[in-house]
Amino acid sequence: MSGYGQASDVARASMLLMCLSFVIHIVAYGAPYWTTRKNGHAGLWTACTDDYCYERYNQWVEGWVKCTQAFMTLSVIFLFFALFSIFIYIYHKEYDKDKRLVFLSLILSPLAGLCTFFGIIVWGAYEHNGASEVLNWPFALAVVSSLGSLCSGVFLYLELVAPISVSVEEYRKKIAKKHGLYQRQNV
Repeated sequence: MSGYGQASDVARASMLLMCLSFVIHIVAYGAPYWTTRKNGHAGLWTACTDDYCYERYNQWVEGWVKCTQAFMTLSVIFLFFALFSIFIYIYHKEYDKDKRLVFLSLILSPLAGLCTFFGIIVWGAYEHNGASEVLNWPFALAVVSSLGSLCSGVFLYLELVAPISVSVEEYRKKIAKKHGLYQRQNV
């Protein structure tokens, strides 16, 4: 493969979807407006009430906030490594047929989507209690990121089960070159 133009359509689609999910997730992760109410707003890391803002990563923060922060942080880590491995699979010459990288992305991307989903569930179950509270756009972005990560996993599965189009002779030459083995030519 070794290049975006030579990559399969499925590999390109999964990488683009994963990139989009990652960017959306980062925006949702840092935005302080997951929930809004009449007298303030709350996000993963900060909250404001009556013009008084405070950080939400202190020890006295409620357990469900820490749980949501942990799930969303794990999701960022999993998405980053999934994106890194599919990037190497598509762009690096030595690994262009290495399905182990696709498998790694296949595990990490849906895992990131599930972590985001669990974070969304925890946040929605505990934060949205009052009639005046509204779940806002970063919450919706987290939902979109979760769905994108899960859909990317479907594309990665299709890439994983796709046959590798390399002949046995090409594979032998590649292995011989990699290990410094050269076959003697009969003259």
